[in-house]
Amino acid sequence: MELIIDVSTLKPSTTNLITGDIYFDIDGYIFIDEVWSDFVLILISSWLYELKSKPTKAKLYFMEGSYYVEITQPLTGLAKFRCVKDEWPNNKLTIMKEGEFCLSGLILSMKRCLNLIYNSYIGDNRDDVREYINMTLENNR
Repeated sequence: MELIIDVSTLKPSTTNLITGDIYFDIDGYIFIDEVWSDFVLILISSWLYELKSKPTKAKLYFMEGSYYVEITQPLTGLAKFRCVKDEWPNNKLTIMKEGEFCLSGLILSMKRCLNLIYNSYIGDNRDDVREYINMTLENNR
């Protein structure tokens, strides 16, 4: 499982938050969609925090929509994941994909995405973005 961002789509929103295309690539299965645009910095930093603060069971929510990745980390062995669509208000959960993966590889891909943003983002608020990324990486060593 790998987190992918398309740096060519990065741009500030009207509130100066960074949006761009972001998705998970799970051995060729794309979750949610290759052109899913969302708040990339907020998502990645909150997902890293979620994985660090809830090491046995975490939910990585997307900001826009009703999708998330649920991760269960056993004491030993591979982590388990479920890609979920929460069809609220019907209270219907659709499991779109599930399996096992190496959690450390996902965390590395998240940090790699932060570095891509750091090195490629050219908006007016670039210094603030870089400071936020540095803080996020420092808090998730």
